[in-house]
Amino acid sequence: MFALSLRSTKFAFAQAAGRGGGAGDAIVKANTDLFHPPTEEEIRERDLSQDAAIALSVAALILVGADILWALLGLTILGEFPWMILAFLAADLGLVWMSRSPSLRTRVLTIGRGVAGIAWFTVAVIVFGDPVAFPVGQGLLLLSILVLLLGRGGEGKVVTGIVVAVISVGLTFSLAFAQKQTEINDRNRGIAEVYELATVGRIGDAVDAMDLLLEQYPDDAWVHMNAAELFAADAIRDLNRAVLLANRAVELASDELKARAYLVLALVQEKRGEFAKAIESASNAVEVNDKDPLTYWIRSGFYLATERRVEAMEDLRKVEELVPGTDLAQRARLARLQLQGDSPVRITAPDN
Repeated sequence: MFALSLRSTKFAFAQAAGRGGGAGDAIVKANTDLFHPPTEEEIRERDLSQDAAIALSVAALILVGADILWALLGLTILGEFPWMILAFLAADLGLVWMSRSPSLRTRVLTIGRGVAGIAWFTVAVIVFGDPVAFPVGQGLLLLSILVLLLGRGGEGKVVTGIVVAVISVGLTFSLAFAQKQTEINDRNRGIAEVYELATVGRIGDAVDAMDLLLEQYPDDAWVHMNAAELFAADAIRDLNRAVLLANRAVELASDELKARAYLVLALVQEKRGEFAKAIESASNAVEVNDKDPLTYWIRSGFYLATERRVEAMEDLRKVEELVPGTDLAQRARLARLQLQGDSPVRITAPDN
């Protein structure tokens, strides 16, 4: 029975094959297509396509990471947040999303983003005086993107692109820090020269040198604070200009300098006889930094000048609490005891 069945099956296939390439050929072709193994060329093209997709995703993620590091660089070294980074970050997050479905358009947009970064930061250097390190870093970042997106390659290309991106970020931080430090050193050297001129009696030269510094650093709170102190000095005593400079310093000051700027303003206002304003400015300094004993010491003098003895003693007691055992604490304790004994007290700023 089995032999008969096998012969019948063979006869059926033979009939099908004998009908001019009919059902037999169709069956063979269908099974051949279904189990056709990919050629080496097809495997190679598939791997290259996957590598290109990975490289595109890595390029987009590198841009996002660079944006975050650029923002940190602005906050830590420049002392301000580069708001334009938010626009770049939004665009780069969009590129990350688009890289999920890689295409020639996405590659072109990613390269265009690198070019836009160079263009913007170059304008920022020319117009706003930003560090040259920024466009240099963006140029190296573009180089890493080109390494990732152009030509063929697998893991080696991806690793090379990442290494170039890391180098670009590191070099940018180094150059920006060096440029900022050089700028700070030049500024401080200029301020020191101003005070040297004032000390030897060359007041006119000191004023001219300070005016030049103000032109060079129009948005520098430290320069404006020192200028306010110079013009408020007894040798010059241009109190109108001093108070303008001190107010400008308060506007420009970062959080770490804000309390000091308020204190400089308070001292200028005290010289102008504006004790109520001086107390207000000193109180603003306390709100910014309530751990500075010098602010309490100076404000106690303002309180004393306006016959507010209780508030003066409270500030003096606060000085003793903040810096116990120091010369300033001893002076504060002596002044407080004299106030309690209704003795006349004179409070002046410490020499240091």
